[in-house]
Amino acid sequence: MGEFIKYYKFFIIAVIIGLFLFIFYGYFAISGHLSITYNVCDKPTLISLLTPSGRVLDAEKNQKTGDCYQRLTGEPIYFSASVPRSFNEAEVTLTYKNPEQNIIELGLEKTIAENYELQPMENKFIDDSLWDKLTSDNYILLQKNNNYKSVEDFTSNIPLNAKIATYHYSPEYNFKIDNYQPSNSILEINKALRGKHVFYTYLKNEDLDFAFAYQDLNWSFPQENFIVRVYKDETELTTVFEPSTDTNEHEKRVQLTGLGGGLYKIVLDISDDIIIKKITTKQHLLVAKDKLFLVDNEAYGLETKPSTVYSNSDEFLFKTDHESGLQDVNIAGEDLSVNKLGGYILHRLEEYNVGSFKEISIPKNDLLIQGYGYFSFNKEDFFDPDYGIDVFRSEMDIEQYDYIIADNYISPDTQAGWKTATAKYNLDGVLGDRKNLNFAISAPGLADTKDDILIKDINITLKRDPITFKYLWNKIFK
Repeated sequence: MGEFIKYYKFFIIAVIIGLFLFIFYGYFAISGHLSITYNVCDKPTLISLLTPSGRVLDAEKNQKTGDCYQRLTGEPIYFSASVPRSFNEAEVTLTYKNPEQNIIELGLEKTIAENYELQPMENKFIDDSLWDKLTSDNYILLQKNNNYKSVEDFTSNIPLNAKIATYHYSPEYNFKIDNYQPSNSILEINKALRGKHVFYTYLKNEDLDFAFAYQDLNWSFPQENFIVRVYKDETELTTVFEPSTDTNEHEKRVQLTGLGGGLYKIVLDISDDIIIKKITTKQHLLVAKDKLFLVDNEAYGLETKPSTVYSNSDEFLFKTDHESGLQDVNIAGEDLSVNKLGGYILHRLEEYNVGSFKEISIPKNDLLIQGYGYFSFNKEDFFDPDYGIDVFRSEMDIEQYDYIIADNYISPDTQAGWKTATAKYNLDGVLGDRKNLNFAISAPGLADTKDDILIKDINITLKRDPITFKYLWNKIFK
């Protein structure tokens, strides 16, 4: 009897130790792999609840199938994963139903807060298109007319006179303006702009020369840095840095000589605490990408005066945070009332015409304007660095385009009525120690559709090198 008890105790201890080692091995991903799951039927552990409430409804259960799910009624939707170790790669798989939404994407928060690397999950335009479809590696080319026999034929000689929409694809071309001549006159932009802006200009046989008159509002911080970065072909050429210590007006000049011809990007890498009061340049082509924040308004201690700007975007977002910014604006002859504070107001033109040139009249400024395209302050200053190539969006009129090209898109699988789609991420550049990963589900326009997205589960598989004796020895040695 004593022997039996002894072996029984030994067995129990062995089981406990084995169970501990099994849990330890799996939890700390000794093998280099860790798989965690958010299942609506179960209480989540390493993956957080979906938020915010209101856009995410409480869990429901289909009594016939036993499937649990949550309804997504708006976007973006957020969730996070907290893991015991840092990893190098992550694969995130969503299991969901999507009756109506055109585009679903998943984002991973990277280097700057609220800056998400978006990956495609579902694009119904591509999946349901009746256009001729060509594939090669990760690329998909849809063409209204069968002009190309392969994706390679298209990408090696992109038809820049055609109407093209891209989806997670960046076309390669050398931007060139034929018969371009430098100007002998000085261009002055006497429009006050707030915060970060990205400008493009074109040079040939001339120096790059910009002067910025700016002022620190000192609304948020006692001191802000004024930073200008200049790029050519995404290579940074120079950074101009100057601390601002008071609310007086300052001027900073950026001059670069001996440059080759071509397209140049100028980034005003500043916070909303700084306003640009005047831009003076020898360049005569100048556009701002995707955004203008016009602030000639009494809210900033400036004279309230009207502005007229120009853009090739086909839809716009308007926002103001002050009563003095409430106003009626006119976009290509169509009136829009900016009648609320702190929220975006969307305007899509009734006469949708891809890439057409539009005049926007703003009576009072204090208005953030965003669009998918470029803005200029004068008609003659405008040019399009993208040759009219658009980024694919959920509300586009596809029939106005000739080609759609996508990269890194795989259509979701469907089983028993549920779809599964996977996004893969390199975790380099993630904030902190990479043990806390923040994700966002993007579904533009979801709040305006009749049917919700149903989320059944989320699986995250994390990968890194396994822990070996050599790995441990190197750690100890260091």
